[in-house]
This record gives sequence, structure tokens and C-alpha cells, in this order.
Amino acid sequence: MKTRNEALMLLREATTSEEAAVAFFESRLWGEHPRCPRCGGLRVAQVRGKDGKREKAMRWRCKDCLRLHSVRTGTVLADSRLPLTAWAHIFWRACASKKGCSALQISRELGITHTAALFALNRIRFGVVESADAPRLTGTCEADEAFV
Repeated sequence: MKTRNEALMLLREATTSEEAAVAFFESRLWGEHPRCPRCGGLRVAQVRGKDGKREKAMRWRCKDCLRLHSVRTGTVLADSRLPLTAWAHIFWRACASKKGCSALQISRELGITHTAALFALNRIRFGVVESADAPRLTGTCEADEAFV
């Protein structure tokens, strides 16, 4: 497991190009073995163009359910037109800042609208919230000098 600083450096490097951002998000999402987010199948292949290079959308095809998916499918990145380099920058700013970051600052840095920056930040905040149905305290709980 990488330390926090190493992970932030990898995230910062993902902002340099779209290919680097795709590689970063794919490695974080799937590790070394990509899988289909819909059926969970491990028989997936990159969609390539006629020239043999990976297509612009960076999609994958599942050989089990025959559906196309990308690193965005089923994540907070879904239904967004922002490039993955922008998402990597927003993740980096949200994680590296002690007190968080504002949507206005991100919109100025990336040259995107305030609405797009706010959308991305809200998606990131939504993604890190624990589910409400998860048990909070279980088993023996001990508290010192607490008034309940």
C-alpha cells in the first residue's frame, strides 16, 4: 500500500495527459485485472480502432455480456463530459488541501464553468460518504468522560 504522499504524487501525474489519467483511474478501479462493472466478468478487452490504437473514449468490451464500458461506468465520473485530466486535478485539489477547495478556485484553474466544478466536487463528496444503513456502533463501546 502506498503512502498518502505517493498516492497524491501519482494523482498529480495523472493530470498531465488524458492517457495518464485513464491509466491512473483504471489502476485504482480495477488493479491489474480489469473487470466488467455490470456483470463482474473478467473477460474484457480494450476497444481498438482500425489503426490498432485504443479509441478516444477508452472503452472496454465485456466478452461475457457483450456490453461496452469505460472507467467512468458506475462511478462518480459517470454522466460527465469533463475530461479525466480535469477529474484528476479536482481529486488532487480535494485530497491535498487541508480545508478543502472551492468550486470557484477550481473553475479558474481549469477554465471550466463554476457549475461543472461544483458538480464534480459534489460528486466526490457524495462518493466518500458512508452509507446511512451501515451500523454505527456495534459490540462493546467505551467512552471516557462523556455525557450522553
